[in-house]
Amino acid sequence: MPTRPAVLRVMVFIDGQNLYHACLGHFGHGCCHPHLLAGELLESRVLAGIRYYTGIHDPRVNPGANAFVTRRVEAMKKHGVWVFTHPLKYSDQDVVDGAVPACEHGFRKVDTVRRGREKGIDLRIGLDMLRLARQGAFDVAILVSQDTDLNQAVEELMCLRDELDRWLVVENAFAFSPTSGQPKFRLLSCRRWHVIDDAMFGRIRDDTNYSRPAKA
Repeated sequence: MPTRPAVLRVMVFIDGQNLYHACLGHFGHGCCHPHLLAGELLESRVLAGIRYYTGIHDPRVNPGANAFVTRRVEAMKKHGVWVFTHPLKYSDQDVVDGAVPACEHGFRKVDTVRRGREKGIDLRIGLDMLRLARQGAFDVAILVSQDTDLNQAVEELMCLRDELDRWLVVENAFAFSPTSGQPKFRLLSCRRWHVIDDAMFGRIRDDTNYSRPAKA
């Protein structure tokens, strides 16, 4: 690998929904402040940027969830976070109604619900990592996600590093609490790992109520 730069520029790439569900599973609360998280991961290095990626509900399908994410995104932007939003894709799913007991034959009541799913967020993150690396925008990429599809993007970035003959590394940050009962999971393609533990989450936790407009 080429000589390590004297000053390392760090760009943080956050898979928003992935981080939300990981924090919810480990800490019982999903929201954290991206700019505070970046500060925890920066160490003695220089921040080159924070990029947050998330799906967003169609306001015609789920206006409450759309408003929640929209207000949260606007709050992030005020702290210098670059945000990418992508409309969720909807499909109908059959869900067993747990509140209704099974009949004498063992059948359960099933409801059909419409659910939104993220599509293409991991691809967008991977493409942006490669494009910005080629532009020389960072020396260290910190990937905040546990999506294994992103391992391919990391491996491709390492090939690009050799092609460009530049000092480039990718680190992974992930949520984990040993008391949650949830597994400890990290992206093995990365060179270094940062654990978002209970103490760190307490410092970056976002308790803002985005369900209602902020007071003027």
